[in-house]
Amino acid sequence: MYNYFGGKHAASQEGSLEEKVAGIFREYANEAQEEIKRWQEVDDPEKMLDAEKEIHRMAAGLADEITATLLEEKLSDEEFCEQAREESRHRHPERESAGVREVTVKLLGGKDVRVKTSYVVPRPSKKKKRGRRRKVGKRGKAGKGEYPALKKLGFANRVSPALHSTVARTATEVASFEVAREMLQERGIDLSVKQIRRLTLQMGQKMVEKRQERLEVSWRGPTNNNYAGKRIAICVDGGRVRMRQYRKGRRLRNGRHRFDTPWREPKMLVIYEVDEKGRKVKKSEIVYDCTMGNHEKLCELLVMHLRENNAAQATEIMLIADGAPWIWDLKEKLLRYSITVDHEVVDYYHAAAYLYNTIDQALPWSQSQKQQWFRAHRRLLKQGKIDKVIEALQILVCRRGRPVKGRKKILTAIDFFTQHQHRMAYPTFKRLGIPMGSGLVESAIRRVINLRLKSASSFWLEKNVEAMLVLRCALKMGRWQNMVKEFFCEPEFIEHAEAA
Repeated sequence: MYNYFGGKHAASQEGSLEEKVAGIFREYANEAQEEIKRWQEVDDPEKMLDAEKEIHRMAAGLADEITATLLEEKLSDEEFCEQAREESRHRHPERESAGVREVTVKLLGGKDVRVKTSYVVPRPSKKKKRGRRRKVGKRGKAGKGEYPALKKLGFANRVSPALHSTVARTATEVASFEVAREMLQERGIDLSVKQIRRLTLQMGQKMVEKRQERLEVSWRGPTNNNYAGKRIAICVDGGRVRMRQYRKGRRLRNGRHRFDTPWREPKMLVIYEVDEKGRKVKKSEIVYDCTMGNHEKLCELLVMHLRENNAAQATEIMLIADGAPWIWDLKEKLLRYSITVDHEVVDYYHAAAYLYNTIDQALPWSQSQKQQWFRAHRRLLKQGKIDKVIEALQILVCRRGRPVKGRKKILTAIDFFTQHQHRMAYPTFKRLGIPMGSGLVESAIRRVINLRLKSASSFWLEKNVEAMLVLRCALKMGRWQNMVKEFFCEPEFIEHAEAA
């Protein structure tokens, strides 16, 4: 661990910030000179691997030394610290100063730095409380203390802003928090799984709150003209995530409650621009969003994105999805917000798969007979001759005057194709340059949901799923840095900082 405000190089430096940083560079240059001879002996992959890791370690140490020196400079600035305390008093008038405390913070290179800075705590209540007194350092519901100067610089949970972003991104991208810990350890960042989970979910839950704030002010009008004069396609579908629902009653011997693991459907939307041939415009911005809420919540998010991007001025809006009834209700709901869906399309590939599954499960034919029938009627489906497909299914309901075994399955399919016949005019869609498939949302469900949240033995609390979905969407859209800036942009960027 570094001593106050830096390590062995920074501790010996005096003067201005420029002089201190120059001194750190000189000290590291001298240290590197001592290692150069050993590095020159590299003659095989193993030695090259060790040398490269050592050079990287030194570079990370140099970066942390300079960051620690900068931190010392800011925490020594009384005007800056007073401003931070004033902002803290404005946010939380019920808090009072608890003097100066020592606290250890971790920087991006993994180094621990011990600093002294002011600390504020809630004023003690005048009312007498029953039960044991809370010990110093323990945190209860009303026991939220903070370090104002560190918070103003973006430190929370005793980690720097860059490290917070790095930890959250790693945990969001890989398969589990345990794998994230291993990857961070390889970079010299030693954090427990519990710390990684807390930092990640803290960022995600804050971004869920900020998304709700955006939703509440979206009625004010568009913030840009990204969709004005363009052809916009909307794809909607649902995935599957296994939840953790605790049961009431006694705890087990290990101190935990029993829990159920029901499947839930996170609802996913994708918005993108298409060209005159119905293809996604290259390098155009794509929007992913997902929620564990019901279809009303998804509709609210869809309206928010369309309003923000001025979709009311779009040339055409297309809705492409499978046959789920709740999806097609979106058209009427969007109309209430003056957003008109010009075309509705049932995904051709979903319709074809539905047709085959019906035949496969309902009829006692051989596999070759099923394939032959399916190929012939899939051709009719693609040609938009849905009435002939329906007639063929009606013929299959009764064979030789007797109802077939899978009669109910076939009747359900007849209802499906009858109900969506006007959404299956595929030759017309092709001529108008309208996409016939919803492959983008299917891909998004796999990339955003399945690869992170649907792994074996993963059971999620609903609030944690929502937080991870928001982070995954930002990551897969390529908007992580924008999201991080939004996360740190306001003074109240985090609910609380880690107390001593």
